[in-house]
Amino acid sequence: IKKKEDKVTAFRLENERIRAKETSANPLTLGQQTTLVRNAQIVEKLESEIDDADETLNESIRASISGRKSTERKQKKQKKNTGGDSDESYGSDSDDAFYDRTRSAVDRRRKKVGGKA
Repeated sequence: IKKKEDKVTAFRLENERIRAKETSANPLTLGQQTTLVRNAQIVEKLESEIDDADETLNESIRASISGRKSTERKQKKQKKNTGGDSDESYGSDSDDAFYDRTRSAVDRRRKKVGGKA
């Protein structure tokens, strides 16, 4: 959002500088007029994008805050119902052997070293 706001500021500054060159004796060239129109369109587009991004950000923040409150309530209810954290909810120790691949990796390395020598 900040980058887009900086771009808007830069385009507005460019438009001001171009308009400052305009005098009654020295009108703007066709290219300068085209640049003014193009910059104005870009500024409008960027401002609408900024508004959309700002609105999305605010909605996200609101949802995050309300979501945090609701999850805190759910967690408190669960702790009351289950009596706090328990090891049963994380599975048994027998599951650890399923995920432990270090033993087999060490055995494979030993076989490779033994087979090459």
